[in-house]
Amino acid sequence: MSSVITLYHGTDHVIEKPQFGFGKPYNDYGLAFYCTKSKSLACEWAVTEDTDG
Repeated sequence: MSSVITLYHGTDHVIEKPQFGFGKPYNDYGLAFYCTKSKSLACEWAVTEDTDG
């Protein structure tokens, strides 16, 4: 039996192949590819000074 989990990543573009070791080292858990089951949380993560998520 197989199940599908939809995960979201807060960004303004499509990530075809996630790579470890990029990003901001001062994030909560350091360099990582952060995902969430919550679409609204991913939208919050995507907000920057220059974009609205």
